[in-house]
Order: sequence, then C-alpha cells, then structure tokens
Amino acid sequence: SGTGGMPWDFDAPLLIGCNHRAEDPDSITFPFTGLVDEFALYRGALPAARVAAHFAAVGSAAPKKPEPPRPAVPAFVPPAVTGTIDKEGFELLDSLDCFVYRLGHKDAEPARTFKLVDGAIVCSGSPAGYMQTRRSYRNFTLRYEWRFARPAGLKDDSKFGGNSGCLLFITAPAALGIWPKSIEIQGMNRDAGMILAIPRSVKCKFAVDEPVRKGSIKPLGEWNAEEIVANEGQVTVSINGVKVSSISECELKEGPIGFQSEGAEIHWRAIRIKET
Repeated sequence: SGTGGMPWDFDAPLLIGCNHRAEDPDSITFPFTGLVDEFALYRGALPAARVAAHFAAVGSAAPKKPEPPRPAVPAFVPPAVTGTIDKEGFELLDSLDCFVYRLGHKDAEPARTFKLVDGAIVCSGSPAGYMQTRRSYRNFTLRYEWRFARPAGLKDDSKFGGNSGCLLFITAPAALGIWPKSIEIQGMNRDAGMILAIPRSVKCKFAVDEPVRKGSIKPLGEWNAEEIVANEGQVTVSINGVKVSSISECELKEGPIGFQSEGAEIHWRAIRIKET
C-alpha cells in the first residue's frame, strides 16, 4: 500500500516473513507461524505500476492444483557450540571465529578492527560497530574481563571518555544507527555497569547502586572482571565481584550477545558463558 526506500549498505540478514508489533514497527519477533508464498526478489526498485502488475498476476498463470499435505516444520536446532567447554561447564568464546561482525562502514574489514593478541581480543574502536555471538541466549551466566588501553600522559581517569559496552538480547539490526535493538550494559570506563535501552523506547526497568558501581572499577589500564546473570529477562551485573546494577520487567529476554567497537581501544579476555 505504500512505497519507500532505505539504504542497504551494511552487512545484515534479510528477514522474510517476520512478525512486527504494531506499536513498534522496527521490532522483530519470532516465530513466524504462517506460510510465505509468491516471494520475488528483484535486482532494483520497481516502479509502482510494476508492483501492481506483479500482485495482479499472482496465481493467474494457471489454475492451482490441490496442494499436497505439507510436512511439519522441524523445530529450530541451535548450531553446534563454537567454543570449547571448561571444567565448570562454561563455553569459552576465546576465538574470533566465535563471533560475527557488524560494522557501520560498508567497506570496513573486521580483521582491522578486531584482533587476537596474546589470548585477548583487542578492538581498535574504529569504525563503530560490534561483534556478536553466533548463538542466541536466554538464561545464562556470562563472564569476561575487560580493560581500556591507557593513553600516555593521562593523569585523571575521569577525563578518559573511552566507550564500549556489552549488548544483551540482540533482536533487530540497525535500530539506532549501527546499534541493534538490545539492552546495553555500559562499557564506557567511567560509566561501566550502567544500563541503556537501545533504542530508548525498549521497555525495561533497571536499578544502579551508583556509589558501589563507581568504587568497583579499577584504575584505567587494569583488568576488570564482569559477570552478567540473566534469567527470563531479569539481569544482574557485577564488576570485580560486586553487584552494581540490575534489570527487571524487560520486554527483551533472548538473543545473541554483542561487544561494541565505539571509538577507543578496548581489550576483552576470558569471555565465557554457561546456559542455565
């Protein structure tokens, strides 16, 4: 009933037959339980008359024969675990192959932004984007360590604006610029552990113990240990063994997990996750 255009200059999946909530057209929910028929993909935009002719011609080429019974659609089976499993039952996401990469510049090469150095994933921070797990997670314990590269001559950590974050429950790409619809556990050094909804219209409640949060972060350049525990959309965040924030009543409850490239060099190591 309408026409329009959108740029498609980024690497993202083309989703056919998704459900969208009326109050939030950018949302994508699963599963789609209907059937898709007469799908066509063209090399370029079609004029309105061609679109009308396409739909007018659907089913008119020949009388339809009764359809044979359709086989049952098999249940979705997640891909095999990418990482190895440690003695505590955690999947180790210790390889660049454990992730897929979404960068905002169409000519960006992930290998220039994300590198494996001495067992740690080093992110240059440029261009903006993120790496995300190949699997979707719902109830889990995620543990990892992070640190920023300390600029030479920096004397006051509060003046460092290095930014990043951990994205939970990734649902739809490009919901806010390059960033997907998700819940961000803030990774900016001075704000680490705070909560952001992407986009801001995502419904969730969160609480932050600000004095505890500020006191939990180590000096810039040192490794911080972070733990995120999710259970049916209820999330707790701990930094260096101290609970700093929590999420409740969140509309997002499942999806891949991402780590942001956002303007500053950041290192991650010992990334591991266990489903519960």
